[in-house]
Amino acid sequence: MKRNWIAPALLVLAMSGACAKPHAAKPAPPPKHNYVGFDLKPYDANAHNPFEEGMFVDSASIVRDGDMVGFDVLRIVGALDKTPGQIVLHYRASCGWRDISETSGRTPGRTELLVAYSKESLIVDEACAGRVKAAQGFASVEGVIAVPANVPPPPMIAPAPTFARNPDKPHPPWMETPHEFESVYGDDRTGNMLFLDRASAAREGTGITGLSLVLLGEDQRRGGNYTDVAVLRNVRYDCAARTMTITAEAGWNKYGTLIDVFDKSSAPRSAAQSPVIAAEIGAACSPAAATAQQFPSVMAAWAFARDRWPASRTATYAQCLWAHLPEGRRETYLAGNLKTPLIAHEEQAGLFALCAIPESPFPDAMSALARYAWSRKALAETKLDENALLAAWRAVPLQDRLRVAAMQMGQADGDMNWESDLMSGLARVLDYHGDRAALLHYYAATAGLDVN
Repeated sequence: MKRNWIAPALLVLAMSGACAKPHAAKPAPPPKHNYVGFDLKPYDANAHNPFEEGMFVDSASIVRDGDMVGFDVLRIVGALDKTPGQIVLHYRASCGWRDISETSGRTPGRTELLVAYSKESLIVDEACAGRVKAAQGFASVEGVIAVPANVPPPPMIAPAPTFARNPDKPHPPWMETPHEFESVYGDDRTGNMLFLDRASAAREGTGITGLSLVLLGEDQRRGGNYTDVAVLRNVRYDCAARTMTITAEAGWNKYGTLIDVFDKSSAPRSAAQSPVIAAEIGAACSPAAATAQQFPSVMAAWAFARDRWPASRTATYAQCLWAHLPEGRRETYLAGNLKTPLIAHEEQAGLFALCAIPESPFPDAMSALARYAWSRKALAETKLDENALLAAWRAVPLQDRLRVAAMQMGQADGDMNWESDLMSGLARVLDYHGDRAALLHYYAATAGLDVN
């Protein structure tokens, strides 16, 4: 008789299945994206700052790498055909310097110092402190644009956002004290510098209060008219806990114009977050060195920092292009024929490759070349030694040099009387009796090249 092996086998399998422990369900992987507002809360289309319209922070992208924090921002762009566009911007910020750059392109974008009103400040504060906790937001771009209120109107019909600045606001008392700025930390790679104002230091319980000044290095040159590149901060240092809390700030743009004054406290920053913060707390809680060099004003400290920068990259590009212009082109320009292009369109690629100019700053390099050519023509008209001209210029207070740059770049109203007085003073230093217009043209072009 044939045995039926199938039935017992099925019985064993059934029994073994009944006795086996069920497998624990694997936890769902974290979402690849979590689009929220800059406050790390669900995006509220009716409550955001106008500059945050259609912008969503991807909290899942926030990462800390040493002193740096990186994160992505999704920007939704409205369109007339009702199909919104999307752009992903990547940002990198430093915990120590609290500077931030948009790095999505092939070359770094504008760099600025974060201040109280900066929309990215909370993200950087939380990431540097290691405590990012974001609310649940949208898990996909499709989820974002599925909500009509999240999609801004097309740029050409959207009203331009406005933001109230207060450059004419009277200086608060904490800014008006005498200063003794001492350099306590610097970054040789970027040129960033940190100063403490020893004159403002005061004991407060177990801590110290006082002013500190943070200056961006060469990245200032990529700043705009409303970009903070120098920030004076009123700070409370807890020497025992080794923390610092900013209680008020004032910011200047690259032209030396005060653009922001804010009385708003930051979250405490710990020395453990960054060597820059540790150095600031350590210096504030220690006496000044007897031999330390001190500066009596923001501009004096700023000038000290600027003197250590390399030459402007766009100025270097301009000098190279000028030196390699086709034969006769420089002579034609200097003779007064300003209608002939310095570089024809078909010549650009070859000359730019020769001068190792990356593709993205093409317009900057061409503008710099025009400015440099203008300075060469003015120099020829003055018949002065350029080293003497530059030495006299460097002796001019930084505030005045930056004002000339702002006028040259169209970022400040011209003042003919002021310009005339400045050129008269320089002419006396140089013992120059020629055309003052040529002198002004040379210095205006030089200032414009140096600030960009």
